[in-house]
Amino acid sequence: MLIRGFQYSSFPQEISLINLNKASIEDLVTLPGVGYKIAIKIIVYRETHGPFKSLEELLKIEGVSTKKFKKWEPYLTISANG
Repeated sequence: MLIRGFQYSSFPQEISLINLNKASIEDLVTLPGVGYKIAIKIIVYRETHGPFKSLEELLKIEGVSTKKFKKWEPYLTISANG
């Protein structure tokens, strides 16, 4: 079945998660609404404070709102494997 030009599948699509503790600027700018300015702030925060212990730590970064965080959350991990 086609829906608006996309093939419908009942199987969930696999999403490749971005590990905040390993992500490059190039990785971070693939997130919805993340530009180079925010990506750099995320990396500077990580380098200054050490590895992220929770995704919610992003909210401590200037320019990261709850609304933005909720958009990014499904695409992020802080796992050792990611």
